[in-house]
Amino acid sequence: MAIPFSEAFQLMHANHDVAKALRKVQLGEYVRRHHLSVRYYQDYGWPAVEL
Repeated sequence: MAIPFSEAFQLMHANHDVAKALRKVQLGEYVRRHHLSVRYYQDYGWPAVEL
């Protein structure tokens, strides 16, 4: 379930752990909606994170 952008924006800038969790959820939703075979995402210099 997606939350409104304004709420997500405020939460993401208030707490880094919340930002990471929301990013993971949002990427997972995008992958499912577009029927992609992506299972992980990775930022440069960091380990891959499973969706």
